Amino acid sequence: MIELFRDRCTSAASLLMLLAVAALLVAGCGKGADAILIADGRRFTAVERDREIRLRVKIFGLMRPAASIADAERFRKALADSAEEHFIVESGLLRVAQSRGISVSRDEAATRLAPLASALGRLDPEERALAEKIAEREALCARVVESLRSEMDVTVSDEELDAAMERLSAYAEMAAATNALVHARATNVWNEIRRGADFDSMAARWSEDDDPSSCEWGAFPLAALDDSPELQRILPDMSPGDITSPVEGDNGLVVVRLVEVDHSLVPASYRLDRIFFRLPEVAPVLSRDELAAEIAEERRKSQLTEILRSVRGETTVKRPR
Repeated sequence: MIELFRDRCTSAASLLMLLAVAALLVAGCGKGADAILIADGRRFTAVERDREIRLRVKIFGLMRPAASIADAERFRKALADSAEEHFIVESGLLRVAQSRGISVSRDEAATRLAPLASALGRLDPEERALAEKIAEREALCARVVESLRSEMDVTVSDEELDAAMERLSAYAEMAAATNALVHARATNVWNEIRRGADFDSMAARWSEDDDPSSCEWGAFPLAALDDSPELQRILPDMSPGDITSPVEGDNGLVVVRLVEVDHSLVPASYRLDRIFFRLPEVAPVLSRDELAAEIAEERRKSQLTEILRSVRGETTVKRPR
């Protein structure tokens, strides 16, 4: 049950997100091009695939000027790796749109491009026309998905809701008790260090980092420690070798040792060691109605996954030799 509260991004949600990205991989291919595959009569060619991937990567770079070349390459590879499967699923959704008479207006498609306005203004006319055509298909697929979602039965009975409320309450009590134990353990470790225990030895014994054999945390500007305002506040007043009491941050408690401060960098960089204590995830505080909505949404996502799989399975795919 706790998975419901821990992870709201199910496979259906992930698939929908990927479909939104993969809308730029739809092939409006010329009849003369050699097709990699044909899905429900729609041709998918390497030429159009590569052209649309280049467009998407270009927009990515224009929208994220600080992104590295490696980031852009990872994005390009993700698009290329998923291009065929997304084309097939989208072909199935477009088939459903045609059978149900679903359509979208040009204005509705244009709204999907609004967040990209700064990048679109720097495209050449051919690239912009392609982006607009892709946005129209994306809007149409989104309309089909919403149509499918509206037909799902996600009723939550009173008995199911009672049981869910009990499980949520039990988890909240368990999390609170575990939280207290973790705080006590972190305080005991800190007190041992204050009494002379070796920081590195205590880290090897108690730290819950992925690699407890090393207490090295890394070097950070203060801004990078925004998940721990208390640590941001006290670090500027510390000297190398100083050790903090347990502070919250990074999904747990940390006892931090300042190794050095590099003032030659702007902003200054703080090299830190740490002993990490993992805290349990806090259970959300939900009303009965909110919990019912959460359960219904999880069911909707699960059912949508099955529907999209069915759409995919009913799509006729041919791979020309």
